[in-house]
Amino acid sequence: MYKLDKKKHTFKRINYDYDDVYSYILPSRKSFHVDGEEIVNIILYDKKLGHPFVSRVVNHKFNKLINELMDLLLSDEDDDGDIYKICLDRVEKFRLMIKVKYRKFLMKKELEEMSKKLIIIQKEAESKLISINDKNIVKSTSKGK
Repeated sequence: MYKLDKKKHTFKRINYDYDDVYSYILPSRKSFHVDGEEIVNIILYDKKLGHPFVSRVVNHKFNKLINELMDLLLSDEDDDGDIYKICLDRVEKFRLMIKVKYRKFLMKKELEEMSKKLIIIQKEAESKLISINDKNIVKSTSKGK
């Protein structure tokens, strides 16, 4: 592994202990050479360096998720509540992804803003799911009479 020295604009080869270290792998399309060795993956361990990259990726995924969830919630084609279950599953999947992969690189304010928006969507999906379940229960009890 190499460490970049900003002041001297040089790379220094170091050994790094990978235990209990949070990292973000930058997506790279091309490899490059340093000291005659091919560098394919760039891994950021510093939270300050990783924050802009992670923030951009997470915001893109979050905005895409919000748009998909709003489309699902606004569609009135669901009679049995499957769409709302899908919404709830996607919200939980996104929360888990943030918790596992990106939490160490994001600021608390960003996490709180995303959490507030997800809670609103989650409550909306839960309320619609409950109302559909109530309608189904009423229909099933009225058929039996």
